[in-house]
Amino acid sequence: MPPRGKRAKTDNATSALIAALKFVSVAQKESGNAGETHCVLRNNTVTAFNGILAAGHTIIEDLQACPQSRRLIDALEKCGEDLAITQLDNNNLSIRSGKFKASVPCADLTIMPYAAPDQPCATITDKLKDGFSKISCIVSDTSENVVTASILLQAATMVSTNRHVMLEYWHGLDLPPNLVIPKAAAMAVAKSIKPLDKLGFSASSVTFWFQDGSWIRTQQYAEPWPNVGKVLNVISDPKPILPTFYAGLDAIASFSPDDTVYFSPDLIHSHFDTNLGATYEVTGLPEDLAFGIKNLKIIEPFVKSIDFTGVKGISYFFGDDIRGAIVGKV
Repeated sequence: MPPRGKRAKTDNATSALIAALKFVSVAQKESGNAGETHCVLRNNTVTAFNGILAAGHTIIEDLQACPQSRRLIDALEKCGEDLAITQLDNNNLSIRSGKFKASVPCADLTIMPYAAPDQPCATITDKLKDGFSKISCIVSDTSENVVTASILLQAATMVSTNRHVMLEYWHGLDLPPNLVIPKAAAMAVAKSIKPLDKLGFSASSVTFWFQDGSWIRTQQYAEPWPNVGKVLNVISDPKPILPTFYAGLDAIASFSPDDTVYFSPDLIHSHFDTNLGATYEVTGLPEDLAFGIKNLKIIEPFVKSIDFTGVKGISYFFGDDIRGAIVGKV
């Protein structure tokens, strides 16, 4: 094919292309198959799709190629103002700037996977970023169970759980129900510095649109979540948590042989027998309860009030834009 796409650009335009390539890299890896390491340049857009996560960003370059993304970024970062990109053939892009020249390998455009974004249908804000960032702390990167590997996004709230703790964040947006978002997608959205703008969805995917027209799309998990309202919509009697509670927990945690803390009236202790291990005075605690220390530490950033007694072994806590439940140990 004849050379195409040759264009000298300013340093600002080079920076914009680098930024676009780095944006779509959320759907890529340093190594792997072409879908994981190469992007698609087509119709003044750069896209990437690894089979689950996809991302897209508009660019000014008019190219039809699938370059190795990390190599292209590396080449562009060594260029100054006098930059020219030339598509020599389907297998290579030529990058020139001053005395610098590099060849970037390309994959076959016809075999590259492609994912189009869902059309916007709802307005969203950066409250989703805040929520994803906060409640993803208990979502597993490796779990094969959908509930513990995803975030349930729904109208007004989002929910996550590790089966011992459940967190619900109030984002207040009018969204479709039961969107099951993989952790990788939630974190990609949360880490972006771009302001969110719109949301689109289908039966199998969800797209988060940003104000500059860029987007991140994820496949949804097909398996639905159970009804979280049965766990969270329970009448409770929360009381403000005392500052001494977490001071005491930190003081005795290293003495616990099994990640468990026990409650007695006005006391928390590392062993069931208060004559063993360590104890710390905390007023107002119910007796004969036990909790996993790691789970209590998970809720520490959020909890302002809590009903430790709870209902059927589940305690309920509340904080700013967050409520949740924590299961005690028998």
